[in-house]
Amino acid sequence: MSDKALITDEELELAQKFLRQFPRGVHPNIIKELNGSPKEIFDMNFRQFLQNKGRMQFITTGIAPPPNGIVILLTIPVNESREWNGAVKAAGPDTDRNSGIWKVGDHIRRWLALSKGSSKSGS
Repeated sequence: MSDKALITDEELELAQKFLRQFPRGVHPNIIKELNGSPKEIFDMNFRQFLQNKGRMQFITTGIAPPPNGIVILLTIPVNESREWNGAVKAAGPDTDRNSGIWKVGDHIRRWLALSKGSSKSGS
């Protein structure tokens, strides 16, 4: 029995669409990391990605509201492979060139990598 017999027509159609329309410009390190991850981890992350309709969501546990306050969790789509300064320019085209935001891209990527290891992905 072929592997194709184990999946639905809809699953096969989505897999073919991924192959045909795989986005160009994904950073090579991201591709390398995904290809090198254990099958169980890849499957879990990909399943969560699909269950969240293609949006990644990272929720940091342990956030406590201030006294008489609330915490509102927001889902913000982020393209982590996008070049930092290009993203800053798109989000805030009038951002002062002397602003520190232009200099922290590498720090943010390191923080994201660390937080992914200690945060929970929600669906």
